[in-house]
Amino acid sequence: MGPKGPRGRRGEGSKGRRAEGPKEQAIERIIVDMTNLQGVRKYGDGWRPMDSTDLRAYVGLLILAGVYRSRGEAAASLWDAESGRTVFRATMPLKAFHKYSRLLRFDDRQSRPARLATDRLAAVREVWDLWEERLQALYNPGPEVTVDEQLVPFRGRCPFRQYIPSKPAKYGIKSWVACDAKSSYAWKMQVYTGKAAGGCPEKNQGARVVLDLTEGLPTGHNVTCDNFFTSYELGQRLLERNLTMVGTVRKNKPELPPALLQSKGRQVSSSRFAFTPTATLVSYLAKRNKNVLLLSTRHAEPDVSDRRDRKPALILDYNCNKGGVDNLDKVVGTYSCRRMTARWPLVIFHNILDVSSYNAFVIWREINPDWMPGKRNKRRVFLEQLGKALVKPLIQRRQRLPRTEAASALVKVIRGERVSAEDRPQARERAAGPAAAAAPAAPLGASKRKRCQGYEIGNSHIPQAVRSSGSKSSDSESSSGADMAGDYEDWMCDDYQDNCQEDYTHNRDTPGADMEDTRDQEAETSPRSPDSLVDYDIYDSEESDYEVHTQDVDSEQLYSEQVDDEEVVYCEEVYGEEVDTGAVVECEEVDDDEVVDYATFVARPKNHIFGDEGLQRHPGVTDARHNV
Repeated sequence: MGPKGPRGRRGEGSKGRRAEGPKEQAIERIIVDMTNLQGVRKYGDGWRPMDSTDLRAYVGLLILAGVYRSRGEAAASLWDAESGRTVFRATMPLKAFHKYSRLLRFDDRQSRPARLATDRLAAVREVWDLWEERLQALYNPGPEVTVDEQLVPFRGRCPFRQYIPSKPAKYGIKSWVACDAKSSYAWKMQVYTGKAAGGCPEKNQGARVVLDLTEGLPTGHNVTCDNFFTSYELGQRLLERNLTMVGTVRKNKPELPPALLQSKGRQVSSSRFAFTPTATLVSYLAKRNKNVLLLSTRHAEPDVSDRRDRKPALILDYNCNKGGVDNLDKVVGTYSCRRMTARWPLVIFHNILDVSSYNAFVIWREINPDWMPGKRNKRRVFLEQLGKALVKPLIQRRQRLPRTEAASALVKVIRGERVSAEDRPQARERAAGPAAAAAPAAPLGASKRKRCQGYEIGNSHIPQAVRSSGSKSSDSESSSGADMAGDYEDWMCDDYQDNCQEDYTHNRDTPGADMEDTRDQEAETSPRSPDSLVDYDIYDSEESDYEVHTQDVDSEQLYSEQVDDEEVVYCEEVYGEEVDTGAVVECEEVDDDEVVDYATFVARPKNHIFGDEGLQRHPGVTDARHNV
């Protein structure tokens, strides 16, 4: 088994920019060529060809939009001269961003029908395969590997869209993922494209997925998976590759001995073990009439912990390593670059960017363990630097300056030109004086979308837009002048750690010990035989020398959900955007062209989606009705 971490020699100069490999260049060339081909077909001679600098700047803006927690925000507001971010206007016009989003392609659309006959992923297959190969070449996973599923939210038209009611998004594109259990680095991924052409369900799909995702994995690793994948046959086939397996088992498996399925007459927190020469089965009674079954080819002894719940060591190992993919979903969703789209290939491309940016952060953290010690906002700073590094070449080659003064000043700074004091946003604010600051803001125009608008009660000023959750005010855009000045100062700051005094709060990037397994797969239809198909030696902890301490433990606690340090509230009235605790937001319900009703609410901290009782009307604001 090779050492964990990035592949290659960590010699001198490893912190510098690494030369691009042929696969990165191939992926970039495919996207640029296919997008230009589609642009010529759409606009003819009016299409200005895209190059690699344009593509990287477009990707950089997507990453920055995710860093600023603007996933659900309209692109027009990001480019807004008053409330937007200066870096967006300084990089490219809004029309160019929309044009790239509409025309971005990953294959030749005219030759696609022939490939769709045999491959449902034909629209992105070439890019996906090249990208997936690159994941394995850049990182050696640790001794613990987790295999699970990932659901990317999507409700548009897609021939292999899945419905999983236990997932938060419920509808989306499902992928099988093998990742490092500790760092959550996505080592191998496979998109599930639905049933075969004949319509018959695939037999032993779970075993096939694990074998595919662990192909090429160095020997000596342990694979942790849940009951959709685990079977005795899979464990034996992994042992042939010198890989071990730990996972929960469904009770309808034919190889299970009847003695382990019985729960009547057993004491709570008791364990029963069954052994073969190569496998170990454990039945743990977490609660009356509820036992949990696990299979392992790694453990050979009936070890039981000294904890009050007397959990076996096999279950404790499973709980420590089962959350790799769940943690990947959490950290990817924190700063996701997903944008609203009706094209499923673009959804897959956004997920590629999210996973790639997190994998890059993992590699950077492994190579530079002393980078920003003691800080919890490392990933946010890394992504912000990554996004700005991608957009910088396009800003430098801009021939015309943007119209807004702040964006123009930012372009001059990046080009290395001298910026006069009068051009800086802070200087203009000071020159305007307190009279300009006290002037009321101009009313926003009517919109056909629901918006969260600023509101002022007493002496407390509420932000123009509430776009972030679970973060301090430095992550939000408190005012238009502060936004422009903040972007300007970020570019002037060379060292985020020493010079930039930003203290962002951020969810932990390391997987927790107890992550909820929310899988809701179809139960297998194969009937269970009353007699086991495998001969086991039964070992009962009740009849052994172990002392069993009875404790009323719910079996659901085995998969308890990890709780973040900060409570995050979700408000459906604001298009599902996350709202800071105590923030006052104005919600407009729009029906066609008429504003029916709006009111101001105070968000209370909740751990679930707001219902009617979760919204409190602010005492200083009354309801109002008006027409657009």
